Parts: sequence; structure tokens; C-alpha cells
Amino acid sequence: MVTRTLTAATASLAAGLVAALLSQTVAAMEEVVVYRNESPVQAVDHESRFHAAMKSYAQSLNRDLKDTIAKELGQLTYPKLELAISEVPKRG
Repeated sequence: MVTRTLTAATASLAAGLVAALLSQTVAAMEEVVVYRNESPVQAVDHESRFHAAMKSYAQSLNRDLKDTIAKELGQLTYPKLELAISEVPKRG
């Protein structure tokens, strides 16, 4: 009885492994479609445009943040400060 149960479990496990291996080979044999060839020069051009766009974005963001901070600091009111100064006569 135990042998039959183990044999059935082993057979189902082996069938599952075979099915998995067959599906992997079928997936590996699928057709790969390439729509266009991108030359290395085009890739460098895309990269340089990307870096230029990111640099421009960072500069505009930096400028906007500085303007916002300057505007908000300008709206703050500070208490007037008076320093206590005592005049010391010169000796000498």
C-alpha cells in the first residue's frame, strides 16, 4: 500500500518535471522579432540627449527652488535686533 502511494507520488512528480522541462525548451525556441537595428552612434546620441535633458531639468528645478526660498524668506518678519553697546573711554 505504501509502495503504491510512493510510486504514484513519484510518477506525478516526474510527469510534472518533464512537463516543466518541455515548456522551458519550447519557450527558448520562440521566435524573437527585431523591428529595427539601432547603431551605436544612435545609442550615444540618445544618451547625450538624455543627459542634456536631465541637466536642463536639474538646473530649472534648482532655479525654481532658489526663487521659492528667496520669496518665502522675504515674506518672513524678523524682530528688530538691538545690540547693547557700552562705550568705553579710551585710556591712554
